[in-house]
Amino acid sequence: MSSVDLQSDPVPTGLPEITVRLGNEKPIPADKIGRFIVSAAQDYRRETGGELVLARLELGSTTFQFVEAAALYLGLGVDTLEAYERVRQFAKFWVKEFHKVDAPAPEPVVTSQSAVRMLEIAADSGADITIQGGTGPTAVKIKMEYTEVSYRAAIARENKQRRRKPRRTAGTQEIEEFAARLSAADPHQLELLIEAFVELLRSSGSGYLLPQLAETLEDRGLWGIAEMVRRHIGDGRNRQLLGRD
Repeated sequence: MSSVDLQSDPVPTGLPEITVRLGNEKPIPADKIGRFIVSAAQDYRRETGGELVLARLELGSTTFQFVEAAALYLGLGVDTLEAYERVRQFAKFWVKEFHKVDAPAPEPVVTSQSAVRMLEIAADSGADITIQGGTGPTAVKIKMEYTEVSYRAAIARENKQRRRKPRRTAGTQEIEEFAARLSAADPHQLELLIEAFVELLRSSGSGYLLPQLAETLEDRGLWGIAEMVRRHIGDGRNRQLLGRD
């Protein structure tokens, strides 16, 4: 990446926030902005256990200001340093995800939805990307120029297409049928249905299809159900323990 700064200081300042700035030359469609916000909140919850709140959205050069929800309300049991560590951890998570598309790989790499969507909307709108996790001397800072954004977005899109190519397999047909079943299911039965299907896929050696199930549900606009499925991808093993550098 053009610039990544992982400074650490024991005394954070300001709000525990993440700011994403896209220096776009073309307007960004509202639906793409919405999908990025949703995927960022889902990835944040999965990676840190926290809740992300959109505090400000500024258009022109598009700026998203996200804040750790625990910092806005009292009595949530999260201390100030932990809230700061969550936003710094998530900025580092994006650094890791961007590095997954440093170069084409022999096998398609699964990259987080929020990282891919950020790259795609930036590439399509002619934008560079600036991210800051936290404020003051503890901030994690990321900067990517447009040429780098465009290159990484192209690799991320190619990975997505390569993962979707085997859509004529029997396993894929089961994914489509189960997605349709979930869309019509009783909301109170969703968790049980998903757990049973996850166990079926894993017992047959097809657990790798879970990301495809989540993407299929998102394609149908079933964001909440897709998030329930994504909780089973890795069963939380991808979540990093909070710690202080």
